[in-house]
Amino acid sequence: MNILQLALIARALTRHRLIVGIFAVQIVVTVAVVANIAFLFMQRLDALAVPSGLAEPGLAIVEAEFVGDGLGRIPGVVQADLQALRQLPGITAVSVLGAVPLGQTGWSIGVGNLPDVQDGAPGAVEADVAVFAAAPDAIAARGLRLEAGSDFGQDAYVPLASDDYFSGLYKAAEVIVSRQIAERLFPGQNPLGKALYADGNHPLQIVGVVEHLARPVLGQGRDGDASILLPLVPDGARVTYALRTQPGRIGEVLAAGEQVLKSNERSRMLRRSLPYVDLRQGYFRRDKTMATLFIGAGVALLLVTGIGIYGLSSFWVRQRYTQIGIRRALGARRRDVISHFLAENLMICTVAGALGAACGALLNRVLALFNEVPVIQWPYLVSAAVLVAMVGQLATWLPTRRAARDAPVTSLRGG
Repeated sequence: MNILQLALIARALTRHRLIVGIFAVQIVVTVAVVANIAFLFMQRLDALAVPSGLAEPGLAIVEAEFVGDGLGRIPGVVQADLQALRQLPGITAVSVLGAVPLGQTGWSIGVGNLPDVQDGAPGAVEADVAVFAAAPDAIAARGLRLEAGSDFGQDAYVPLASDDYFSGLYKAAEVIVSRQIAERLFPGQNPLGKALYADGNHPLQIVGVVEHLARPVLGQGRDGDASILLPLVPDGARVTYALRTQPGRIGEVLAAGEQVLKSNERSRMLRRSLPYVDLRQGYFRRDKTMATLFIGAGVALLLVTGIGIYGLSSFWVRQRYTQIGIRRALGARRRDVISHFLAENLMICTVAGALGAACGALLNRVLALFNEVPVIQWPYLVSAAVLVAMVGQLATWLPTRRAARDAPVTSLRGG
């Protein structure tokens, strides 16, 4: 098929504005919606793959909450808990934590690479970070991987002072940061030994860097690892125990650990007790549901569009059976007839696909006005246009193939 034939086909399409318009509207809407559905679907998949930074298999979480007065007794009870838990068969490490990645509860502070007195100086960088308080053995219990530096020193740990607005923060001297925070505050530099300033004035010396450390609640954007670990021993009413277990023994360790905690102190309740992988699945349950809905909606829309194009193509081809029969009688081959209709469809898909991509980008801007939706990337728009064009070609090929075979006989019969 040469350029002259394509020009004749394009001219012929202008004589069938109604059908061409219906074709085009279907394609524009489908491309715009499918592109955004695919983009949102991949956003959900990316969220599901967010690394927590923990060695998740073999990690169990038990969250306990003390009830009643007398918070001063909690540190002694916690120490007794840890001693008893370490004696359980199947335990390899145990620690007490203030929060866990993806745990949905925690607190945050502002930090910077310069103190307040130098605020606004060249190179000043600030960040809002999630704070993870941890007692000794927290690195081993969580399964965190240190990229650089070392764990806290034994004399670095101080009480969190939960009943005094977490004032223990201002007694801590060391900090372990995520790679993301290290690169943000000290780009291109070795962060070890440098100080970051909590709340603008309290210096914390960086002694270690972990690859990942997800926040308790992930936000939009690229701040999922904006976290730090401080040597603060939790002493509030709510305490989280991290139990590192031998392979295959997490169930029995959890059951035994619950009994130990209940027998050690009866004036508390266990809010939740579960393997960390279950906690992660619970956190992303909504994302999984949304991802399923997105993929279902996208497939359904493509199917409906394909059926619509098939119906229009069948009608259009049927109206031109006499023309097809004459062409076949004059020597046109079946593939010539099929390629003619496919070329018509491809022209419509190309123009409508480009308009659909533009509408898809506009739809993304509208969604961003009401939700925290990132800007859609052009490969999604192009891929949606190509995918819809392929569906359109298939939906057009089916009735055209039948017409190329049956039209001559139908024409001779006068039907």
